[in-house]
Formats: sequence, structure tokens, C-alpha cells
Amino acid sequence: MKKRFSKKQDEALRRGRIVRGIASDINWLPKNLDDFADRIAMVCDDKLWESWELEGYKEIVEWKDFESFVTGKNPRGWGTTLDSLRYLIRDFPKALIAFDKATQRGPGNPSGSNQHLGTVDIVNSSSRPDGNSAPRAIRALRAHGHDKLLSQIESGDLTPNKAAIMAGLRKRKVQVVPSDSEQIIRTLKRHCDDATIERIKSGL
Repeated sequence: MKKRFSKKQDEALRRGRIVRGIASDINWLPKNLDDFADRIAMVCDDKLWESWELEGYKEIVEWKDFESFVTGKNPRGWGTTLDSLRYLIRDFPKALIAFDKATQRGPGNPSGSNQHLGTVDIVNSSSRPDGNSAPRAIRALRAHGHDKLLSQIESGDLTPNKAAIMAGLRKRKVQVVPSDSEQIIRTLKRHCDDATIERIKSGL
């Protein structure tokens, strides 16, 4: 006779299978990054990492903060780093936004230290995204409350970089080949007003 489980047990098992499936992909590198990023977003948005059943062990695994879960040893954690996980989803804005939310400081942890109670302030940790990366743009947009632009990033209407420029958090940049004078002239005419071009001329 097949054993029957309660809805609560079924849900814990479902969550556990999703969590453990991702752990396997992290270890062996995901073959389908689109699907992998979607599952990361689901785990972060729905907080599946907080409580789930470790199948075969008859154990409910519970975590209080996302970083401890990510860095925790297998099979109860993912056994990786926030930087490594962020790198795998770097080209997927929806997953990056969900990931960024999961790594933010919680109200019970004002110090931002890595505790097993409350979440972690990644802004002040060594895992803070740097450079002009998509994660850094998303972090800045969230910090300044640009929810509409974040929604447009999630829907695919804007890139993180374009949204950051629209929000005034980044300056628009263009690339030219120094030895190609014709390209430089075309680029200046396309992107600069007359006053800016005159200032450039006077500085030469």
C-alpha cells in the first residue's frame, strides 16, 4: 500500500526536490542556464530555501539566512559562494533581482554580520557586486527605489545598464576606435549637442 503524505509533507518534499536539483546543477554546472536561472529566481522569491525536506533522511532542513544556506555544506546547503552563484546567473536579470532581494539585510540584523538569525547585508560584505556589472546596476536601482524600472528589467523591456542610465545612476558611454577619425566624427555628431562639440574643439 502506497504511503500517504499530508499536504504539508508533500510541499516540504516538493521544495526539497527543487533545492536539491539546483545543488546538483551547481556541482556539475547547469546545461540549461535559462531553466537554472528561473529556478534560482523561484527559490529566492518564494523563499524555498528556508524550510524543506531532505529526501531520504526524513529531515526538515531549516535556515535563517540565505548566505548561510548557499555556503552551507551539502546536502543541507548548496556548498558554494554568493559570488559563484551570482556569476552563473549574471545574464538573467529576473534571477539577479530575486537573488539581490534574498541577500539583503533583514530588520533583525542591523550589523549586517553573517548570523544564523536574520538575513545578511551583502552591500557591506566582500561579495558586493562591483564594476559596471548588471548585478551592481540592479543593486543600485533597488537601493534607490526604482521599482518601475526593475519591473521593466524583469519583463525584458530594459537592460540593467539602460535602466541605470535612465535613473541617473550611470552616465551613457560610447566606444570609438582612436585611429578611426571618421567614426569619431560620426559618433560625436550622433551623441553630442553643438555646445559640447565646440568645447571639444576648443580643448584640442
